[in-house]
Amino acid sequence: MAKPTQKEIDRAWDYYKHAETLLMTRIQALLLAQSFLVVAFTVLTANWTAKVLGYPVLMVLVCLNGMFVAGLVMWKNRKLAEGLDALRENFLKHDLRVYKFYADAIREESLISVRLFAIVLPLVLIVFWLFLLGFVVFYFPSGGVAAPR
Repeated sequence: MAKPTQKEIDRAWDYYKHAETLLMTRIQALLLAQSFLVVAFTVLTANWTAKVLGYPVLMVLVCLNGMFVAGLVMWKNRKLAEGLDALRENFLKHDLRVYKFYADAIREESLISVRLFAIVLPLVLIVFWLFLLGFVVFYFPSGGVAAPR
């Protein structure tokens, strides 16, 4: 690819800023949705009784919903992160007046921030919901400490 013109670099910066804002907005929405689901799970756990089948079923549905939402955000953010990488490699690294300063300031060589928010955080949430799902399936039916007598 030939060296991009300054106009192309400026347009790439605009795309990059908008894509990064979209990534952060998705992460904020994910964390907000997950917090509501954690509260719902906690309320169901506090009110669960062995006589009511509806609570464990709802708890399983909350866990599945949490995994689905985290997986969906991870899938969409992965694509967005690939687009950010392509913009960075093909256009922004040619902008020596701004990008060098920007990359040095945030130590962009590691790319950990984009990957952390795009993949690692949703993956951790999926593992969290899998743990809670196992808790519902294996712990509550056994009449453990959490089950009221």
